[in-house]
Amino acid sequence: MFQVPSTPDSRRGDNDIPSTTPAGPPPTSFTHQSFTPAGQPPSSVLGSSFGPNNGFNSKSAFSFSQFTKSPSNRVPTTSNRVPSKGFNVPSSSPPRQASDDVTGGPGLSRDEAANILARGFGGGFGGAFGGIANDTNLPVDTIDDMLDFGPSPRGAKRSRNGDVMARSMRSSRMFGRDLDRDSTMPGVANGLVASMPDPSSITENDDLVLKTESILEALDAAFKSKPNDELDLALQQAISQLHQEWSKHKNHESVAASIGPVDKSSFSRASYAATLLFQIYNPVSLEAPSAKRQGTFTSLIRSPTLGVPHPQALLSWLNTNHNPFPEDLPEVQATRPNPVAHERFWDTVYQALLRGHITAAINLLSSADWAHADSALEDGYDEPGYKDSQLTAVQHVIASCVSLLRTCPAVTDNDWAVPSTSWSLFRTRARRALDDLEAYAEADSADRDYGATTNVFSASKSFAAGSRRAESRVPWTIYEQLKAVYGQLLGFKEEILLSAQDWLEAVVYLTVWWDGEDEVNLGASRRGAGRGQRDRLVDLDPVAAYRRRMLGAFAAVTDEPEDAVLGVNTVDALQVAVGAVMEGEVESVLKLVGKWSPVVAASIVDVASVGGWLPEGQPRTGDVMDGFDAEDLMVLSHGQLGKDKNSVGRDAVLVRFSELLAKKDKLETSDRVTSQQGWEVAVRVLSRLDSASRAQTEISKVFDSITLDSATQVDKALKVCSDLGLDAQVRAVSARYANKLTESSQSYGEALLYFARAHATKELQSTLDLLLSTSLVRSAAYPATNELDPKLAELLSDQVRVVSRLARMDVEAAKLLATRLSGYAALRRFYELRDEDEEDEDEDEDMADGDEEDSVIMRKKKSGLRPAARRKEMVKAIVALVDSAGESIRGGLFDAEAVGVVQVDALLGLLGEAMGLLHQPQATFTKRQLMALLRATEDLQTVSSRVYEQSEALFQACMSAYTGAGVSNPQDLTKSLQLQKSTSNLSGSTYGMVNSRGSIESEKTGKGSEGEDGVRRAWDWRRGVAMTVGRSAKGSDVLRILRVGIAKDVGKGWAEGR
Repeated sequence: MFQVPSTPDSRRGDNDIPSTTPAGPPPTSFTHQSFTPAGQPPSSVLGSSFGPNNGFNSKSAFSFSQFTKSPSNRVPTTSNRVPSKGFNVPSSSPPRQASDDVTGGPGLSRDEAANILARGFGGGFGGAFGGIANDTNLPVDTIDDMLDFGPSPRGAKRSRNGDVMARSMRSSRMFGRDLDRDSTMPGVANGLVASMPDPSSITENDDLVLKTESILEALDAAFKSKPNDELDLALQQAISQLHQEWSKHKNHESVAASIGPVDKSSFSRASYAATLLFQIYNPVSLEAPSAKRQGTFTSLIRSPTLGVPHPQALLSWLNTNHNPFPEDLPEVQATRPNPVAHERFWDTVYQALLRGHITAAINLLSSADWAHADSALEDGYDEPGYKDSQLTAVQHVIASCVSLLRTCPAVTDNDWAVPSTSWSLFRTRARRALDDLEAYAEADSADRDYGATTNVFSASKSFAAGSRRAESRVPWTIYEQLKAVYGQLLGFKEEILLSAQDWLEAVVYLTVWWDGEDEVNLGASRRGAGRGQRDRLVDLDPVAAYRRRMLGAFAAVTDEPEDAVLGVNTVDALQVAVGAVMEGEVESVLKLVGKWSPVVAASIVDVASVGGWLPEGQPRTGDVMDGFDAEDLMVLSHGQLGKDKNSVGRDAVLVRFSELLAKKDKLETSDRVTSQQGWEVAVRVLSRLDSASRAQTEISKVFDSITLDSATQVDKALKVCSDLGLDAQVRAVSARYANKLTESSQSYGEALLYFARAHATKELQSTLDLLLSTSLVRSAAYPATNELDPKLAELLSDQVRVVSRLARMDVEAAKLLATRLSGYAALRRFYELRDEDEEDEDEDEDMADGDEEDSVIMRKKKSGLRPAARRKEMVKAIVALVDSAGESIRGGLFDAEAVGVVQVDALLGLLGEAMGLLHQPQATFTKRQLMALLRATEDLQTVSSRVYEQSEALFQACMSAYTGAGVSNPQDLTKSLQLQKSTSNLSGSTYGMVNSRGSIESEKTGKGSEGEDGVRRAWDWRRGVAMTVGRSAKGSDVLRILRVGIAKDVGKGWAEGR
């Protein structure tokens, strides 16, 4: 016997189970069969019972909206609209699968709901759905729309191709649960960085590089010199200047319906992430980058001000750098007969509010003519626009909303401190306005209390909600849009996410519109306003509070995205960089930015170091650690974890930047006012390194890589180093160039100056000793007056002026040069005075046929002293030289610490020059001067043999040069004397007169025979020795002759009573 089974549970959403009822499956909302056995009822039964002229004035009649199931959520055509005169819900309701429980209620199935609907609710709504039954082929979509009671304002997000996307952010996510989660972006960033090539050159414009470097130099100077309060201001100024400068060199246009700039250059991508990073840690306001963007949401972008709140800074960055649909506002404003007739009117209002353009939103709402509103079509009208009582109700609630917006602190006082007290009062007014709206719209709704128990976007749907729609005094679409506006002003998560086009906007909006309370639940934003404002993190440390808020918002939006655009595209390095910014992973940002633009990377580390948010928490300590040796550093680092080899430090970023700068030949501004060589800018960058030792090493590498072959280039390098306070580099560069001069030229004057600047005492003394010994060997000034290089001539003729000029740059160098030069200068003075008469005769002959004026000029160069006065000056000079040379052998004992400006090696030669002034008809030596000569003679004869042999060697060179058996040029003189070996055995502090400069190019001074060297002398002591003793004379012979001469002059003076 056939047994009729029971009907399966009709609440189940799957319709694949075959019906077992005898009459076949019952009609459902997915079929076109009539719910009544006799077919569709006549129109007289369920005819239209009300409309604009139905006589019902106390309540407005409503029907239900339709919803298209296509993925793109296309706006239905006119034929799909419900032909009633009531109001529909918005057409952008979320899509549902065929298996969904349409009603969402706990005890009513889809089929039961359809049967109730077909019966007209048994008069429960007084025929509110009259006219529906007239359509015998009612589309299934229409039935679905009638059962869609959930709130659904417009404001739909749009996909990457510009279509409207379904809203699926219905569920509430916890905000605090993911704050302690591991960051996800560093791992992704490391993977991307590994596959990205290192930049091989600086591709940015020279103007940008030079201006950026100038800003960073000023910031570094402020860090080293200004107190903390002034340093904060300097930091904000630097960031603001970087924003302005970078804006000039990039296109701010955003990629349509995506994240990132249209300009795909490396600099644009790097600055995109860097400027957002700055706005989080050191917020400033931004200037409008171009006039083109001023027409689209630019009320917030003003000239840079300092110390702006985080909400203002973040919105300023968003409006400048990320606007995927910039055409919306102009398009809506241009709509005729009124902007409200545009289908994206409410979308534009939402975007204006969330982006901080509250004045633009006020203008849109206050100027709207609701008689042309496109939303009326969604509320069931046959054509746009509201009429009669509905129009009056719309105007009333819109006016209330506009009145509230006009009291916003951002409008009245340009106050964007959203967590502040003024904003708290504004939010209180907004809650009251929301309550007033609900009270006005649902004053006569019997189910108002039921609806109040659900969120604005609750997924729960019931016929009680439908009743609320039907009884609302305000058209339901307008009602829901205004509730969304109030929700956004109050910072409600669901309302904010409703209009976010992508995850970047979602995170920024959730951060900007935060009320400052330390919430745990992002969705728990409907709590009362009477919470205490004390001890909030946002009041104590705004940067930390907003970083925490942004991290939570980023986790809530992107960890488990319910929509594709709410997830980070990990293949796009720029999105990963922005995600790392929001997670607070500065090091990951640096790794990516460093691959794009070393200029921007250097800016980040410099700003971060001054701001105190550089990774690893290492403050700038200057030379503190440089005072420890390797063992000290090993002890100090004991127990510390090793540094990640992949970590990025400030010094490493700056060194890489400097390496690329050094490769550039020249950087020049477009107006050609500023021009600097690449190495010069590189040195300036390296001067900012935290490690002084590394800075010195890297700067040395830079100078080693360039050619310093002229005094102009060297002076420029020294000026750069001096300006930056790089004293060690000044000395290194000076020594390098001076050594080059001594090896390849005869520019002794320049060599002396640069050795002095290098504080190279030994090298300076060695060069002077070479000049002095060569002069002694030749018994004439070397180089000759007409062969002096310009610098040496200036040193000898106007020593005071040259040394004074040097003292303005380096006092120690000036003292060193003035002291050491005195010995050589005194010997030259001696020879010039001795040979003045002989030179005058030569010049008289040369000037006989020359210009008289030239002759006068030349004669002015002479001493102007009479012969007796000249001899006295010569005596003073030679005695001073002898006294200085004997300084180190006082009492016959060699003292390496007492070396004078003239080495003891020259003593025999100097005593030989003094012999020429003895035995004069008129006394030229005083008793004291004679005793000085005698003392030097005694000391030299009693000193150790090694010291005496050194002086003897130079004496023999003098005699050999006179007889022609030896040489008188510097290079060969060094070889013949072999002084390098003998002097090195004396002491580490003595330095041979000719030992270390033997590589100087040989000076061809003549034929090397007596009377044929081209030098005219008043007398030559070597001739007297050779005639008296012979060509094989020794130093002891000179000392013997000198003793006799001193004794005679002393005796003569005693006899004359002097």
